[in-house]
Amino acid sequence: HENLLNSTISRVEGLIDAAHFKQAIEEDETKSEIYQRISAVLKEPFGIRNYSIYEIVPNTNHMTAFMVDGEADAPCRWCDPQILVHAESCRARRTGHTINSIGSPGICYAFQPPEDMKDRLHVCIPIIQSGAVGSVLQLVIEKEESERVQELLPYLNVYLREAAPVIEAKRLMDTLRASNLTDAMTGLHNRRFLEEFAETLVTSSQRRKSQLSILMLDLDYFKMVNDTYGHDAGDLVLKALAKTMQASVRASDLVIRYGGEEFVIIMQDTGGEGADMVAEKIRAAVENMKIQLPGAVLQKTISIGIAEFPQDSDTFWQAVKYADVAMYNAKESGRNRVVR
Repeated sequence: HENLLNSTISRVEGLIDAAHFKQAIEEDETKSEIYQRISAVLKEPFGIRNYSIYEIVPNTNHMTAFMVDGEADAPCRWCDPQILVHAESCRARRTGHTINSIGSPGICYAFQPPEDMKDRLHVCIPIIQSGAVGSVLQLVIEKEESERVQELLPYLNVYLREAAPVIEAKRLMDTLRASNLTDAMTGLHNRRFLEEFAETLVTSSQRRKSQLSILMLDLDYFKMVNDTYGHDAGDLVLKALAKTMQASVRASDLVIRYGGEEFVIIMQDTGGEGADMVAEKIRAAVENMKIQLPGAVLQKTISIGIAEFPQDSDTFWQAVKYADVAMYNAKESGRNRVVR
């Protein structure tokens, strides 16, 4: 019921906008930037105010709420939070089909809007990547918007089809980059991660005018384990040590496998006395650690050196060197001890 020429022009302009969108997201660096662009498209030109973007965590039954109503990393608002830990309870994730409550009210039990918005409707669109659901876009609308949103869905699907392969490519790049910055055996960050992250760490510390404590840790007589029991036993010792160190520090502290049996812990907003306490806690935990081997039980000790940034040096890598020197002093003065 409208002028055919105007309708055609409007549709062509919509496709041109989608083409510009595709070019923009291909030049974006991260998934977050792509999701931000999808968010912007939902707000203008589509005029959607309430929505959620969920991402499926690979190789798990988990989802993350990447964006809710324009807010990044916001808590679940429109669905039962259970979908985050049991993704199969999300109907769009489970079926791979668009779930539209405009024509089928109550179709998804996981949709649980706030009490004062119980009359809201939803459309959940799965974003397919490599033949599986990689993300889910959820639109939450009022009843009077139903007809308008139904007409918008074909156009929105054009944007999502353009976005799907680009999001997948960014995700694969993130996975590859993460694998390059992670020690495969222990699951800890590796030395390359520290080299890449050091500048950000220093800048953040300087901006907050806070301290960093650097712990350098080295297992005592580790070579004897490999020589006596073999490298498999050595791997078990390193994995057990990694777990012990992670259990001894805060989530904000960085535990890094620096090389071989040598590790670094970066403690943010922590001075020397606090670092002393944590280092002594780790030393005692390692001394009491028992590693079960076929026919034997291994017990090891560890030597730890501590330096502070910027107190000991206004150069981060020099402070790391000082922690290394302190660690060697710990070894030379009898091992199984902490030196700052």
